[in-house]
Amino acid sequence: MKDGIIRLNDYLCYLAIAIAAFVGYAGYGVLGGLGGFVAGAVLAGVWLVLSGIYDELKKITASKGLR
Repeated sequence: MKDGIIRLNDYLCYLAIAIAAFVGYAGYGVLGGLGGFVAGAVLAGVWLVLSGIYDELKKITASKGLR
């Protein structure tokens, strides 16, 4: 269940990038869209890095037989 929730949050991060870009474009034009994309990508990137760290730690602990 925990892995399913993490994967769902990964997909929601991609959606958040698209929404931020669209809102920026609707409010401020092309530069706003670019700014929204960058801001959304930075925020989503933090989550995706943490998610990747979790996956790698899970693989390491599984390979060592810790759980």
